[in-house]
Amino acid sequence: MKYTPAEKMQMEAIYNPNGVTYFEFGDLISLSNSTAGVYIKKEDVRIDLTKIFLTEGEKKEIINPSRLWKQSVMAEKEATGKEHTKYWIITGEDGKRAYVKDHIMKLFGNGARCRIEGYSKPILIVKNRNIPIGYVFPFVRNEDLKDKKIAEEWENSKDSYFWVDRGEQGMNIDLSRFKVVYGEKVLNAISLQSVEFDGDWEKHQANLMNKPKFIAILAINEDGNIIEIHDEAWMFQFIPIVQK
Repeated sequence: MKYTPAEKMQMEAIYNPNGVTYFEFGDLISLSNSTAGVYIKKEDVRIDLTKIFLTEGEKKEIINPSRLWKQSVMAEKEATGKEHTKYWIITGEDGKRAYVKDHIMKLFGNGARCRIEGYSKPILIVKNRNIPIGYVFPFVRNEDLKDKKIAEEWENSKDSYFWVDRGEQGMNIDLSRFKVVYGEKVLNAISLQSVEFDGDWEKHQANLMNKPKFIAILAINEDGNIIEIHDEAWMFQFIPIVQK
């Protein structure tokens, strides 16, 4: 049995409490990192919320499921790109578009249905007869920033939509002391961005050690460019850099 989005986000909160924040909406809470979030009934929460930062005010209203539902329209999604460059184009019934990284969408699975408010707004994820189960945050493409209006709106939205205020962006665990072997390439690692587990939630809690199924890292390639790689965890080997 695979983990649900709610179980995955709760595990992330256990492993990286400083990278996750939560919000309260009546009998619902939302757990969120800097890229996505889930809605969970309070009675179904299985972690200690006192160890996680509670967020209020404007940032809470941004991902209020009622507000997102009222101001969004149904959208179709289409995958583009290859390997670690893959992303999703989310196109609403009103023609507005947004772009989401593939590894972020995988939190909910490729079968997730979307509702979109705009290219710089959170995208509502719905399942089971259109019940909101979470949301993802889009990115903006460099070619879109050539449009001054888009660039200005995107810049103004950053403080509102990417709200992890404590120096954290998702996991962002420092890996700069390691080289990473990926396929036939040896790269300089920068940071661990996300970890995904696969299996049974009860077994995961019972085990002292669990191996992740997928991870995403930032690294520096042969051309000196920063790249993101998302793949099965066994594909990566990390080698400590020994200082002489």
